[in-house]
Amino acid sequence: DIRLRFKKKVEWSLVNVNDSIPSQLTITTWEQFRPPLKPIELETINNVSSEFKDRFLQHIRTGNPAQREQLGVIKGKILSLSVEFMKKIQNGDLPIAPIAEALNYNLVSVKSGEVIFRGVPTFQSMNPIGTVHGGWYGTLLDSAMACAIMTKVNKGYLYTTLEYKINIIKAIPLDMEVDTIGTTTHVGRSTGTAIGQIIGSEDKKIYATGSTTCIIMKPTK
Repeated sequence: DIRLRFKKKVEWSLVNVNDSIPSQLTITTWEQFRPPLKPIELETINNVSSEFKDRFLQHIRTGNPAQREQLGVIKGKILSLSVEFMKKIQNGDLPIAPIAEALNYNLVSVKSGEVIFRGVPTFQSMNPIGTVHGGWYGTLLDSAMACAIMTKVNKGYLYTTLEYKINIIKAIPLDMEVDTIGTTTHVGRSTGTAIGQIIGSEDKKIYATGSTTCIIMKPTK
């Protein structure tokens, strides 16, 4: 449990102020961070062949227009890494973010430019007036829209939400299953935008919509 590990780390730090952090408590072992701080194996992406590399470099040197198609192949492989990472979470090979467990939602679909989370608001999600808290809507929309952008972020880059907006159209009944769909509208080198909808899994009615802007960064060493 991440809370217990954090508590142990704090307790250890208070007692051992000047010592180094033991390996079992180091932050690099925490898989819940996105991007992960430990290596993740993605087995479904193959490198380009040496023949492809030689041909591509030759086309660059000679200015052959075929290099554009080859660039598309390389970019597709780079972007596939982000999709495969999200699929690892969907399949249970990697843990989902702790907030998803706390607010009772899961990742159910991943493809390039679109992510779907499915959730059910429980009693713990209610506000003082007895309806589902607006933060529950916002969290699911933020998760779906930002993760949709993640599927199109190049390897080696980070992203985080810069701002997002939601519109609650109608109240979600307690214990009703809903799907939150995030879809990209633009992903560039420095920003990405996406839209989202919360739809009833069975009645297919729209309960909320949203939009987001994420900043895309390359971490400095």
